[in-house]
Formats: sequence, C-alpha cells, structure tokens
Amino acid sequence: MYQNICNFLPKFNNYNFFNVINAVYETRCPKEAELKVVATHRMYMITDGEGILRTEYDEELLKKGDVIVMPPSRPFAVENTGGLIYIYISYLGIRANMLAEDYRIGSRGSVYHGYDALIPMWYSTVEKQRKNASVCCEGVVLYTFSEIGNGACSDDDTHVPEGVAYKLRDLIDKCFTESDINLERLADELNYHPKYLSAAFHKEFKVSINNYIRTLRVQHACTLIEQGLTSVQNISSLCGYNDPLYFSTVFKRQMGISPKEYIATVMTKRNR
Repeated sequence: MYQNICNFLPKFNNYNFFNVINAVYETRCPKEAELKVVATHRMYMITDGEGILRTEYDEELLKKGDVIVMPPSRPFAVENTGGLIYIYISYLGIRANMLAEDYRIGSRGSVYHGYDALIPMWYSTVEKQRKNASVCCEGVVLYTFSEIGNGACSDDDTHVPEGVAYKLRDLIDKCFTESDINLERLADELNYHPKYLSAAFHKEFKVSINNYIRTLRVQHACTLIEQGLTSVQNISSLCGYNDPLYFSTVFKRQMGISPKEYIATVMTKRNR
C-alpha cells in the first residue's frame, strides 16, 4: 500500500511547548536490531504484523494495534518477527517531558495494547504532504495519549509528583542552556548534598543528571536547527556549550550524525 515514508516537519513552535520532528512509516523492519538511543521522544503505532520491543531490562511482544512510547536516552530496539509494519512520530519539548512523567513512561512500561481503532488516524500523518502536518502529528500523539488514559495511570498515580528529584528536574529544565550548570550548583540552589541529589534523581528517572542535561541540550539543538539556525558555534552556545567541537561530539553520540550533517539534512528536506 505504501512505500517507506519519512516526513520532516519544517516549522516549529517554542521548544518549551511541543515540537514534532518527523513522522516515519516503516515497511522494512529488521529481524535483528541493535539497541539504540535517540534524543527525542517517540510514539509508535504497530499497523500490521508482529515484533518485539527490546530494552536493557526486558522484551515485550508486539502486534497490530499496539502503541509504544519511548523517552529519550533509553536504549531500545524494535525487531520484526513476522510482517511488522509501523508508524512513529518523534517529538521534543518540555510538554513532551511532562507527558512522559504523567504517564510514567519508562518506569511503568511503555507498550499499550488494543488500539487498532486509531490506525486510520495514524495513516493521516504519512499519506501525503500537508501544510498542517505538524498540527496533525501533534494531534495524533495527544489524542493517542488521551485514549491510553487510565491504562497508563492508576488512581494512585494521578497526583502531581513531589519530592527532591522532581524539584531538581524542574530546575534543570529551566537552566539547562546555561554553560555553568553542574551538580554542585544545583545542590547549592536546592540546599541538598550533591551525592544525595544524584542518587535521588537516578532512582526516580533511571538516568543520570549529566545524561539528562545532555539530552535536553541535544533536543534544544535539534529544535534550533529546525527553526533555521545553521551556525554550529551559535547553536552550541545557545545550548550551553562553550566549545563547538565538544558540542559536536555530544550531538553525534546522541543523534548518530554530526550537527553539520543534521543541518544539511534539514535544509535538503526544506528545499524539496
């Protein structure tokens, strides 16, 4: 019915809100895949066939109608065990982080079963190029979250999270672009011992403070590039890095390509 499709979406809102990077329709899924880490949030819809989601900790069977939600910086692989086809949407932003928190993505499991009825809506994100593609993709992600609803959160999980780990994360979200941000400064601002803060953050979010900061900075870099910035030096500075070469190393480690290559890819997509 369809060939492989990847729609890059050229115009974004402020990174503090919700920014869609791309929508991909994958028809040639590998039978074996290495664990990978991506710098964006991703939501998958399995449109046909069967497969396996592999993470560092476990494996879960996939079938038509399953929804996968993956946060940044969590190693995973989607493998084909029989005619697997899926669509995924990549997105960034502080609201994306809030959704991951609200639905306990990563700590409560990230596969939800029985959403076949949403498949036609998901096809609308990749069937054709459209001027409102980013709005369409955002709507699909948010509507899918709304349909997941109580399946992702029990009654006991609907309260607003409290505690030092969440206070620390909120502080990082506000100042991750500042070049002098470090554990000692964060600990000083919150009046906690650095080792206690580090342990509490890792226990709650299953990621180190440094890795979380790097992920936010790379997300922000992607957003700046999608918004039209092309100077690696300027982008690195706006993301909190004083050394563009080190920034490029971090970016490539997260994204698999250098900032210059990512800029070239975005520009090519825009000129089509």
